[in-house]
Amino acid sequence: MQGEAYHIAVDPLREWVDIKLIGLWDHDTIRRFEADLRRDLTRLPAIGRQRTLFDLSDFIVQVPEVAAGFARLAADPGIASRRIAVIGPAPLLRMQARRVAPGYGFFGDRAEAVQWLNAADADDAPR
Repeated sequence: MQGEAYHIAVDPLREWVDIKLIGLWDHDTIRRFEADLRRDLTRLPAIGRQRTLFDLSDFIVQVPEVAAGFARLAADPGIASRRIAVIGPAPLLRMQARRVAPGYGFFGDRAEAVQWLNAADADDAPR
């Protein structure tokens, strides 16, 4: 767990990443978040196989500089996840998140997001 602006929990055995974002961020916060995320992801057996849950329940619409930082992270294959779900009940925040990361799944509650992430196993099976 890091800072008061975010919490990152990595479960290497389940290849699961659970991230909670909180409040209004600035440039330093996104920089610290990126450094902590990259460090924590090294605990995974391999990058790219994990499922990631972003909880934005206590997050707010961010300034353009911070949104651009998230867009850069979302496009970075060095920290990519197999599947990413976002919990964000606020309509404006969900709109901002969709612009930043259009390929993510968006949900109003945690149970629905977790179910979708766990169902990914069937979708990701080799064909």
